[in-house]
Amino acid sequence: MLVLATGVVVAALLNHPDRSNLALHAYLVLIGFVVLWSVAGALSQAFPSGGHTAIEQAVKRKRLAPATLREIQHIELDISLFTVSGLDPNSQLRRLLRRLAAQRLSAHRNINLESDPALARILVGDQLWAAITGDGRSASHNAAAVPIEELEQAVNALESI
Repeated sequence: MLVLATGVVVAALLNHPDRSNLALHAYLVLIGFVVLWSVAGALSQAFPSGGHTAIEQAVKRKRLAPATLREIQHIELDISLFTVSGLDPNSQLRRLLRRLAAQRLSAHRNINLESDPALARILVGDQLWAAITGDGRSASHNAAAVPIEELEQAVNALESI
């Protein structure tokens, strides 16, 4: 490309010597363009784009699958029933809390709730441990219903894992 441009400038200078200043400026602009084009190509090869930008990821954020939404709605309904009516809080809610605690411990701390209960108990705390194992029901359980405050504390403890 530079050879062609140089040939055109030399031909223009030979045919129109009075316009040599204009030909020289056009030639310098062309060389600058070629240099910038080469640098941009080298940079794009040296640092290829690694995927989507943060903005593209935010725009294309994956929506929850319908099965996930149904599961969340089911959990919300169960918790509503547990807190209001006391419908089998000792087994269903405990299983739900235990499953969530096991998932959080495994994902964030690489600890198995079943194989290392002593370390799991230290990490989840005594109150959540009592909720997921059924040890030592609190004094606030004078009725069949589970108090919402205890559920909030359990969820906060799970989130802190």
